[in-house]
Amino acid sequence: MQNFPVITSAKLRTRRIGGHSRKGTLIKGTLNSEADKTYNVRFFGSPEADNPPNPPYTITGYGENKTFLGQKSVSTNSNGDATFTFSTKKKVPKGQVVTGSPKVARYQEYRARELVLE
Repeated sequence: MQNFPVITSAKLRTRRIGGHSRKGTLIKGTLNSEADKTYNVRFFGSPEADNPPNPPYTITGYGENKTFLGQKSVSTNSNGDATFTFSTKKKVPKGQVVTGSPKVARYQEYRARELVLE
């Protein structure tokens, strides 16, 4: 089973480029999986964590992968651990959640963790 990445920080950021302000989102996190492998981690923004209204549905608290923010290759070390930083020009509004999902070959795990933006 492929582990999902853990988002440890998701913050709005402003950069000055050529006298202009550019807004975006900076995402940091970790991944623990198979040792010495490279994973393509996709990032998404969602207005809120999923919250199915009626039983027997399970409330997972994970985001629903509404807006694709981009992707990054993340390589694990010999212990299967990796840290990552991903920067995107796309602005995710405060109060929304950010999720990450690894993709390896044809297998994809979308039960990604979320963190409310600060």
